[in-house]
Amino acid sequence: MNVKCGNSAFTGLAGGSVDLVITDPPYMDNVHYSELADFFHAWLKGIEPFDGYPVGWSSTRQAGEVQSDSALEFGTAIGHVWSEMSRVLKPSGLLAFTFHQARIEGWVELMVALRNAGFIVSGLIPIKAELSVGAPKSGAAKPSNLDSVVVCRHR
Repeated sequence: MNVKCGNSAFTGLAGGSVDLVITDPPYMDNVHYSELADFFHAWLKGIEPFDGYPVGWSSTRQAGEVQSDSALEFGTAIGHVWSEMSRVLKPSGLLAFTFHQARIEGWVELMVALRNAGFIVSGLIPIKAELSVGAPKSGAAKPSNLDSVVVCRHR
């Protein structure tokens, strides 16, 4: 199987062909992945680490990114991803992901998006989050000290 980068709302995989999806989606506004990716992209485009590396891109940011300060925009974007995961998972398939979000509206949008994609949460495991000195926590007004592993099945 090929691994590719791109918009997870459009995988190109056959419907009902996947047993398990494990992912670590963006946490709404907590982690700015695109800024970190662009930091490394500045050097990577100079060395072209693999054939087809996007050397002509000035940024790794792309339309459809699941990252926004707006809970509603986050919910819409992650909803497209969950719908695609629902489409490609077999009826007995599982979706498992981690989520770290202190703002309740992030959780609400996440759960609404899962429900709209046809999932139910069948397991939720809280785990100790990163150290309190981590950048996302030290910059947050109300940081959370828990991550959650969320396991979902088709409804």
